[in-house]
Amino acid sequence: MTDIETPPSSADTQTSAVENKESPSIDGVLSPSVATSPSSNITNSHPLESHYTFWYTHRPTTFRNKNLKPMWEEEGNRNGGKWILRLKKGLSSRLWELLILAVIGEQFQVGKEICGIVCSIRPQEDLISVWTKTANNQNVTQRIRETMKKVLSLPVDYMFDKTNKQFYFRSPNPFWCFVIPVLIVYLTLCAYWPDILPFHKLGYLGTFSSYLVLNHRLIVVLIFWAILACHIYESVLAANYSSKANLNRKSINLWSFQTFVLGYPSLRLVKCYLRDHKNK
Repeated sequence: MTDIETPPSSADTQTSAVENKESPSIDGVLSPSVATSPSSNITNSHPLESHYTFWYTHRPTTFRNKNLKPMWEEEGNRNGGKWILRLKKGLSSRLWELLILAVIGEQFQVGKEICGIVCSIRPQEDLISVWTKTANNQNVTQRIRETMKKVLSLPVDYMFDKTNKQFYFRSPNPFWCFVIPVLIVYLTLCAYWPDILPFHKLGYLGTFSSYLVLNHRLIVVLIFWAILACHIYESVLAANYSSKANLNRKSINLWSFQTFVLGYPSLRLVKCYLRDHKNK
């Protein structure tokens, strides 16, 4: 990491000092033999002490808090998240410049809640990300989103991608959250305690279940254990996938438990998250 010290004059600093001392930096690409970690790609440019010192630097691709890198491994980002703006090729240059000016001009009015902003150039699209300090502070995150729309002149109905590293966890469709546990409980009762089930009140389902219990009890038991084994296996996969995505222990346990109860619908969600995580 290289710092280039070119301090502004004392007069400039006094007349145009910024509240938050960001540090522009360049997120480059090093060869595998040189880069030992993702952080080794990030090189500090000039530390920003005032609005004027920004123009001492070339346009950076990462603009961040002086002591905080735009990486999930940073301690200051553990409870944070980021808004992601996906752009067609050729649009990022002007919008990135506008966003930088909005940050150094303190137009967001959220204090130190913005950890940094990043522009990522990809083969098919460009990404602009705004990293936030506390992802569960809805008032702050919504203000950041609305300010981004305003300063970048985005459509009112534009949908950002939102990533929350610490608390990233969600459930499948409520239909599956209700139906799957009920069916598992029903199958368990059919396999081991069929006498307590009112089959005659359950219509066609009760008639069919009663037939299976009376004539093919062993098949019902085997089906129960097969489904249980599948759910255990899917739970282990969910824990493995969420661990690969570097989620915290709480999120890993939640994904694992939910997948044990709900099975594939939950596993599919965590697999989608892992895929998105690799693309970002």
